[in-house]
Amino acid sequence: MSTAKRDIYWDIIKGVAIFLVVLGHSLQYLYIDTEYSHTDYLFNFIYSFHMPLFMAVSGYFAHSSLSKPIVEVLKRKFIQIMIPAITWSLLISIMVYINTPTKSFSFSLGYWYLNALYGCYVIFLIGNILKQKYSWALYPYVLILIIFGQSFLSRWNVFIFFSSTFDCADNI
Repeated sequence: MSTAKRDIYWDIIKGVAIFLVVLGHSLQYLYIDTEYSHTDYLFNFIYSFHMPLFMAVSGYFAHSSLSKPIVEVLKRKFIQIMIPAITWSLLISIMVYINTPTKSFSFSLGYWYLNALYGCYVIFLIGNILKQKYSWALYPYVLILIIFGQSFLSRWNVFIFFSSTFDCADNI
């Protein structure tokens, strides 16, 4: 059993972020196909920061993974993050197939946040290895981003928020 003390500050931030995601999605589906869908001030306010907030919190807690072997971390995160995303996407695809008269099967890994979160882990762990090996590179992450290109990160505009707390976790 872990003897580390929980920081209530982070629990409150995570709770507020979860509430805002639920509220934002509720508003999104409440206004679907109406003239208010993207003109509601509360909806726009929540959507302006709720996922970046999640990414910043995730980046803060990801910093502790630097002390573990990269393969172990990526395997554990794949099991924690990607297996549920793949499983739910497959189940939803099967349910849609069963309930669609045309019976055309389409699989989509629709949980973009989980995909982006796993991608951030991969990029930052590789970036950290490069930073340790090549001390002249202040932020080798930029090189990785250029290599992977915009198409890889097109939906990941929250990437910068993961990095904002990832490198400063020791200082907070």
